[in-house]
Amino acid sequence: MRPPEESARCSGTARELAESLGLPFYQVSIAARQVGGNYEATARKLRYEALARMAAEQGCRYVATAHHAEDQLETLLLRIMRGVGPQGLGGIHARRRLAGGVVLLRPMLAVSRAEGLALCRAMGVVWSEDTSNLDTTRRRAAVRSRVLPALLEIEPGVAAKAVECASLGRRTALHLNREAERLKARAASAQGAGVFDREILRSSDAIVLLTLLRRLGPGAPQRALVAAARWIRSRSGERKEFKLGGTSLLCERGVVRSSRGTDSASKPVEK
Repeated sequence: MRPPEESARCSGTARELAESLGLPFYQVSIAARQVGGNYEATARKLRYEALARMAAEQGCRYVATAHHAEDQLETLLLRIMRGVGPQGLGGIHARRRLAGGVVLLRPMLAVSRAEGLALCRAMGVVWSEDTSNLDTTRRRAAVRSRVLPALLEIEPGVAAKAVECASLGRRTALHLNREAERLKARAASAQGAGVFDREILRSSDAIVLLTLLRRLGPGAPQRALVAAARWIRSRSGERKEFKLGGTSLLCERGVVRSSRGTDSASKPVEK
Protein backbone atom coordinates (compact mmCIF):
# COMPACT_ATOMS: atom_id res chain seq x y z
CA MET A 1 0.00 0.00 0.00
CA ARG A 2 3.10 2.20 0.29
CA PRO A 3 6.42 2.53 -1.54
CA PRO A 4 8.76 -0.33 -0.52
CA GLU A 5 11.42 2.08 0.74
CA GLU A 6 8.96 3.74 3.12
CA SER A 7 7.76 0.39 4.44
CA ALA A 8 11.34 -0.70 4.96
CA ARG A 9 12.11 2.55 6.82
CA CYS A 10 9.15 2.10 9.18
CA SER A 11 10.06 -1.55 9.72
CA GLY A 12 13.61 -0.50 10.56
CA THR A 13 12.36 2.08 13.05
CA ALA A 14 10.21 -0.56 14.78
CA ARG A 15 13.14 -3.00 14.88
CA GLU A 16 15.43 -0.36 16.41
CA LEU A 17 12.82 0.44 19.07
CA ALA A 18 12.43 -3.25 19.97
CA GLU A 19 16.20 -3.71 20.20
CA SER A 20 16.57 -0.59 22.38
CA LEU A 21 14.02 -2.11 24.78
CA GLY A 22 15.68 -5.53 24.74
CA LEU A 23 12.70 -7.09 23.01
CA PRO A 24 12.58 -9.52 20.06
CA PHE A 25 11.28 -8.23 16.74
CA TYR A 26 9.15 -10.21 14.27
CA GLN A 27 7.46 -9.28 11.03
CA VAL A 28 5.49 -11.06 8.32
CA SER A 29 4.34 -10.01 4.88
CA ILE A 30 0.79 -10.32 3.58
CA ALA A 31 -0.48 -10.20 -0.01
CA ALA A 32 -3.85 -8.45 0.00
CA ARG A 33 -4.12 -7.62 -3.70
CA GLN A 34 -4.08 -11.28 -4.68
CA VAL A 35 -7.19 -11.97 -2.59
CA GLY A 36 -9.38 -9.45 -4.41
CA GLY A 37 -12.36 -7.51 -3.10
CA ASN A 38 -11.97 -4.23 -1.25
CA TYR A 39 -8.21 -3.79 -0.95
CA GLU A 40 -8.20 -1.87 2.35
CA ALA A 41 -10.73 -4.18 4.01
CA THR A 42 -8.85 -7.27 2.85
CA ALA A 43 -5.52 -5.85 4.05
CA ARG A 44 -7.04 -5.04 7.46
CA LYS A 45 -8.45 -8.57 7.79
CA LEU A 46 -5.15 -10.18 6.81
CA ARG A 47 -3.18 -7.90 9.17
CA TYR A 48 -5.22 -8.96 12.18
CA GLU A 49 -5.03 -12.62 11.17
CA ALA A 50 -1.24 -12.29 10.90
CA LEU A 51 -0.99 -10.52 14.27
CA ALA A 52 -3.09 -13.22 15.95
CA ARG A 53 -0.97 -15.95 14.34
CA MET A 54 2.30 -14.30 15.40
CA ALA A 55 1.00 -13.79 18.94
CA ALA A 56 -0.03 -17.45 19.19
CA GLU A 57 3.35 -18.61 17.85
CA GLN A 58 5.17 -16.54 20.48
CA GLY A 59 2.84 -17.49 23.33
CA CYS A 60 1.41 -13.96 23.65
CA ARG A 61 -2.13 -13.57 24.99
CA TYR A 62 -2.51 -10.00 23.77
CA VAL A 63 -1.93 -7.81 20.74
CA ALA A 64 -1.90 -4.03 21.26
CA THR A 65 -2.41 -1.39 18.57
CA ALA A 66 -1.99 2.38 18.79
CA HIS A 67 -5.41 3.58 17.61
CA HIS A 68 -6.07 6.94 19.26
CA ALA A 69 -9.02 9.28 19.88
CA GLU A 70 -8.88 10.89 16.42
CA ASP A 71 -9.10 7.40 14.89
CA GLN A 72 -12.30 6.92 16.88
CA LEU A 73 -13.65 10.26 15.65
CA GLU A 74 -12.84 9.34 12.02
CA THR A 75 -14.57 5.99 12.41
CA LEU A 76 -17.73 7.55 13.82
CA LEU A 77 -17.85 10.14 11.04
CA LEU A 78 -17.39 7.47 8.36
CA ARG A 79 -20.10 5.30 9.88
CA ILE A 80 -22.49 8.24 10.14
CA MET A 81 -21.86 8.81 6.43
CA ARG A 82 -22.95 5.19 5.86
CA GLY A 83 -26.07 5.64 7.98
CA VAL A 84 -25.36 3.02 10.64
CA GLY A 85 -27.46 2.22 13.70
CA PRO A 86 -26.50 2.04 17.41
CA GLN A 87 -24.22 -0.98 16.87
CA GLY A 88 -22.14 0.93 14.31
CA LEU A 89 -22.06 4.04 16.49
CA GLY A 90 -20.13 2.00 19.06
CA GLY A 91 -17.09 2.80 16.93
CA ILE A 92 -13.73 1.12 17.50
CA HIS A 93 -13.77 -1.22 20.48
CA ALA A 94 -11.00 -0.96 23.08
CA ARG A 95 -10.90 -4.73 23.40
CA ARG A 96 -12.00 -7.66 21.25
CA ARG A 97 -11.04 -11.23 20.52
CA LEU A 98 -8.94 -12.30 17.57
CA ALA A 99 -8.46 -15.84 16.27
CA GLY A 100 -7.17 -18.48 18.64
CA GLY A 101 -8.30 -16.68 21.79
CA VAL A 102 -5.77 -13.84 21.37
CA VAL A 103 -7.16 -10.56 22.72
CA LEU A 104 -6.71 -7.29 20.83
CA LEU A 105 -6.21 -4.23 23.07
CA ARG A 106 -6.23 -0.57 22.07
CA PRO A 107 -4.84 1.17 25.17
CA MET A 108 -4.48 4.58 23.49
CA LEU A 109 -8.06 4.90 22.28
CA ALA A 110 -8.84 7.69 24.75
CA VAL A 111 -5.52 9.47 24.04
CA SER A 112 -5.36 12.24 21.46
CA ARG A 113 -2.87 12.18 18.61
CA ALA A 114 -1.11 15.24 20.09
CA GLU A 115 -0.77 13.44 23.43
CA GLY A 116 0.62 10.40 21.64
CA LEU A 117 3.21 12.54 19.85
CA ALA A 118 4.17 14.23 23.12
CA LEU A 119 4.59 10.85 24.80
CA CYS A 120 6.85 9.64 21.99
CA ARG A 121 8.98 12.80 22.21
CA ALA A 122 9.29 12.46 25.99
CA MET A 123 10.42 8.82 25.62
CA GLY A 124 12.75 9.52 22.70
CA VAL A 125 10.71 7.32 20.36
CA VAL A 126 10.46 8.10 16.63
CA TRP A 127 6.89 8.63 15.38
CA SER A 128 6.49 7.03 11.94
CA GLU A 129 3.90 8.66 9.67
CA ASP A 130 2.23 6.56 6.99
CA THR A 131 2.17 8.57 3.76
CA SER A 132 -0.89 6.61 2.56
CA ASN A 133 -2.76 8.81 5.06
CA LEU A 134 -2.25 11.64 2.56
CA ASP A 135 -4.00 9.79 -0.27
CA THR A 136 -7.32 11.66 -0.27
CA THR A 137 -8.81 9.31 -2.88
CA ARG A 138 -9.36 7.05 0.15
CA ARG A 139 -12.40 8.16 2.13
CA ARG A 140 -10.76 7.85 5.55
CA ALA A 141 -7.72 9.82 4.43
CA ALA A 142 -9.99 12.52 2.98
CA VAL A 143 -11.87 12.80 6.28
CA ARG A 144 -8.55 12.87 8.18
CA SER A 145 -6.97 15.62 6.09
CA ARG A 146 -10.00 17.78 5.23
CA VAL A 147 -12.67 17.29 7.87
CA LEU A 148 -10.80 16.64 11.12
CA PRO A 149 -8.67 19.81 11.07
CA ALA A 150 -11.82 21.93 10.66
CA LEU A 151 -13.64 20.08 13.45
CA LEU A 152 -10.66 20.35 15.81
CA GLU A 153 -10.43 24.06 15.09
CA ILE A 154 -14.13 24.56 15.88
CA GLU A 155 -14.06 22.26 18.93
CA PRO A 156 -10.58 21.19 20.15
CA GLY A 157 -12.07 18.53 22.44
CA VAL A 158 -14.16 16.85 19.76
CA ALA A 159 -12.03 13.67 19.65
CA ALA A 160 -12.47 13.07 23.38
CA LYS A 161 -16.20 13.62 22.97
CA ALA A 162 -16.24 11.08 20.13
CA VAL A 163 -14.70 8.52 22.52
CA GLU A 164 -17.51 9.24 25.02
CA CYS A 165 -20.18 8.99 22.28
CA ALA A 166 -18.79 5.65 21.10
CA SER A 167 -18.87 4.32 24.67
CA LEU A 168 -22.52 5.36 24.97
CA GLY A 169 -23.23 3.81 21.54
CA ARG A 170 -21.78 0.46 22.67
CA ARG A 171 -23.83 0.48 25.87
CA THR A 172 -26.97 1.37 23.93
CA ALA A 173 -26.33 -1.40 21.39
CA LEU A 174 -25.69 -3.93 24.16
CA HIS A 175 -28.96 -2.98 25.88
CA LEU A 176 -30.94 -3.16 22.62
CA ASN A 177 -29.43 -6.54 21.72
CA ARG A 178 -30.39 -7.93 25.13
CA GLU A 179 -33.93 -6.60 24.78
CA ALA A 180 -34.14 -8.00 21.25
CA GLU A 181 -33.14 -11.45 22.55
CA ARG A 182 -35.84 -11.20 25.22
CA LEU A 183 -38.38 -10.20 22.59
CA LYS A 184 -37.31 -13.09 20.38
CA ALA A 185 -37.80 -15.56 23.24
CA ARG A 186 -41.14 -14.02 24.24
CA ALA A 187 -42.54 -13.97 20.69
CA ALA A 188 -41.33 -17.46 19.73
CA SER A 189 -44.28 -19.46 18.42
CA ALA A 190 -45.06 -23.10 19.11
CA GLN A 191 -45.28 -23.53 15.32
CA GLY A 192 -41.51 -23.97 15.14
CA ALA A 193 -38.15 -22.24 14.86
CA GLY A 194 -38.17 -18.89 13.13
CA VAL A 195 -41.91 -18.35 13.66
CA PHE A 196 -43.01 -15.46 15.87
CA ASP A 197 -46.30 -14.26 17.35
CA ARG A 198 -47.07 -11.12 15.40
CA GLU A 199 -49.16 -9.54 18.17
CA ILE A 200 -46.23 -9.72 20.60
CA LEU A 201 -43.92 -8.21 17.97
CA ARG A 202 -46.51 -5.54 17.18
CA SER A 203 -46.82 -4.47 20.82
CA SER A 204 -43.06 -4.30 21.41
CA ASP A 205 -40.96 -1.15 21.47
CA ALA A 206 -40.25 -0.01 17.89
CA ILE A 207 -36.46 0.26 18.27
CA VAL A 208 -36.28 -3.17 19.95
CA LEU A 209 -38.29 -4.67 17.06
CA LEU A 210 -35.91 -3.03 14.58
CA THR A 211 -32.94 -4.45 16.49
CA LEU A 212 -34.43 -7.95 16.34
CA LEU A 213 -35.06 -7.63 12.60
CA ARG A 214 -31.48 -6.47 12.09
CA ARG A 215 -30.24 -9.53 13.96
CA LEU A 216 -32.50 -11.79 11.89
CA GLY A 217 -31.32 -10.14 8.66
CA PRO A 218 -27.75 -8.91 9.16
CA GLY A 219 -26.58 -6.64 6.37
CA ALA A 220 -30.10 -5.62 5.35
CA PRO A 221 -30.44 -1.91 4.49
CA GLN A 222 -32.16 0.26 7.07
CA ARG A 223 -35.05 1.11 4.73
CA ALA A 224 -35.89 -2.60 4.36
CA LEU A 225 -35.85 -3.10 8.14
CA VAL A 226 -38.06 -0.04 8.69
CA ALA A 227 -40.53 -1.19 6.01
CA ALA A 228 -40.77 -4.67 7.56
CA ALA A 229 -41.22 -3.24 11.07
CA ARG A 230 -43.99 -0.91 9.90
CA TRP A 231 -45.85 -3.76 8.23
CA ILE A 232 -45.55 -5.98 11.30
CA ARG A 233 -46.92 -3.18 13.48
CA SER A 234 -49.78 -2.47 11.08
CA ARG A 235 -53.18 -4.14 11.31
CA SER A 236 -53.07 -5.46 7.76
CA GLY A 237 -53.86 -9.16 7.42
CA GLU A 238 -52.41 -9.33 3.90
CA ARG A 239 -49.53 -11.75 3.39
CA LYS A 240 -46.38 -9.82 2.57
CA GLU A 241 -42.78 -10.95 2.17
CA PHE A 242 -39.65 -8.90 2.87
CA LYS A 243 -36.05 -9.65 1.93
CA LEU A 244 -33.67 -8.73 4.75
CA GLY A 245 -30.24 -9.56 3.42
CA GLY A 246 -30.18 -13.36 3.18
CA THR A 247 -33.32 -13.69 5.28
CA SER A 248 -36.90 -13.94 4.00
CA LEU A 249 -39.54 -12.53 6.33
CA LEU A 250 -43.13 -13.56 5.64
CA CYS A 251 -45.77 -11.52 7.48
CA GLU A 252 -49.19 -13.11 7.89
CA ARG A 253 -52.20 -12.13 9.99
CA GLY A 254 -51.07 -13.77 13.24
CA VAL A 255 -47.46 -14.81 12.71
CA VAL A 256 -44.17 -13.67 11.19
CA ARG A 257 -42.00 -16.37 9.62
CA SER A 258 -38.25 -15.95 9.26
CA SER A 259 -36.31 -18.36 7.05
CA ARG A 260 -32.56 -18.53 6.52
CA GLY A 261 -29.85 -21.16 6.14
CA THR A 262 -28.86 -20.58 9.79
CA ASP A 263 -30.55 -18.57 12.51
CA SER A 264 -28.28 -15.55 12.53
CA ALA A 265 -30.19 -14.01 15.42
CA SER A 266 -28.80 -16.67 17.73
CA LYS A 267 -25.19 -15.88 16.84
CA PRO A 268 -23.21 -13.82 19.35
CA VAL A 269 -22.59 -10.21 18.39
CA GLU A 270 -18.93 -9.16 18.36
CA LYS A 271 -18.03 -7.08 21.40
